[in-house]
Amino acid sequence: VAALGAGLFTPGAAAVAVASCPPEQRASALSVTFAGLTVAQVLVVPRGSWAGYTMGVATVFAIIAALALIAAAVVYAAIPADLPFTPVSLGVLRSTVGSARLILPVLFTTTLMGAVYSVYTYLGPRIEQAYGFARDGVTLFLVVFGIAAVFGNFVGGALSNRFGPSRSLAAICVLQAALSPVVALAPVGPASMGVLVFVWSLCGWSF
Repeated sequence: VAALGAGLFTPGAAAVAVASCPPEQRASALSVTFAGLTVAQVLVVPRGSWAGYTMGVATVFAIIAALALIAAAVVYAAIPADLPFTPVSLGVLRSTVGSARLILPVLFTTTLMGAVYSVYTYLGPRIEQAYGFARDGVTLFLVVFGIAAVFGNFVGGALSNRFGPSRSLAAICVLQAALSPVVALAPVGPASMGVLVFVWSLCGWSF
């Protein structure tokens, strides 16, 4: 249920950003919107992990629920009810899913980021087991991952401008295929693992 809510929020936020400004400012609006998601990787995810170790998972989820209610109230009060949206029917969704040209980019993104987050899910336990780190050590590695994610957004754009999207995406996929098992299994020291996590996250968020 939590994942469903997060999945619904992102496209809704993007749609509101586009509808709230004139056409010449839409790219900037989308950049700001998604920059917030990326910055959260640096500021919020590590703090959430730290809080989970300190206060317990149940308390953290209660805090998240309270913050979500506050955010919902702010959104309700701040966003005009008359934004120009075009309703989309389920028939449009079916035609999108049935179009190879449209569904392939969706499947590509799902596969690549699914691979990244499959390893990311177990990064904390991996660090704990390999190095004996607890709250602060795991949080530090998550900060490294988040910082690399921010840089990855800029690197991905630069690579696409320099080499084209197809070559850039192909290179990113190859690097992810090589780095993910190394991050998950390589018997390296904590400093080397920090470098691996940074490069791995950088590649993943460059897509």
